[in-house]
Amino acid sequence: MRVATPPAARPRAGRPPPVRAEPAPRPDAPADPPRPPPPQPLPDEARLEALERGARRGRGTETAAAAAARAEAAARAPPPPGPARWQANKLLPEGWETMTPAQKVTELYQGQRGVLFWLNQAAWYSVIGVAFGWVLFRFVLPAIGVYRLANGLGDAPTAL
Repeated sequence: MRVATPPAARPRAGRPPPVRAEPAPRPDAPADPPRPPPPQPLPDEARLEALERGARRGRGTETAAAAAARAEAAARAPPPPGPARWQANKLLPEGWETMTPAQKVTELYQGQRGVLFWLNQAAWYSVIGVAFGWVLFRFVLPAIGVYRLANGLGDAPTAL
């Protein structure tokens, strides 16, 4: 008779079960590194002013050092990757002069106003044109008497 073992107790195929051992503490290592003291709470009036400033900007409270650090990081950060912005009535996207040749080719092919965009536009206009032409030649022109259809307007086509 076979006894079912729970899935956690079964070893995985071909692998020994994982061993979880805590590392032994080193005798020469300090017990805990010193931690900085917790930030001092703001007085009620200063806390309320910080909350109001944050609410006006759409954020919570923020220290002046954190705001300065964020502004400095934003100034140092490179522009986000992705497609370049194409302004209206401009032939080339923003930053064209600073792009590498590979980026230029990519923008011209896949960019916001690249070749793929214009091919997509042409495809949509073609579909609309074919649908309009079919309605015109199938229904409108025979109805106004320009020509007559072989089976008439209302008759379904019959197989020979």
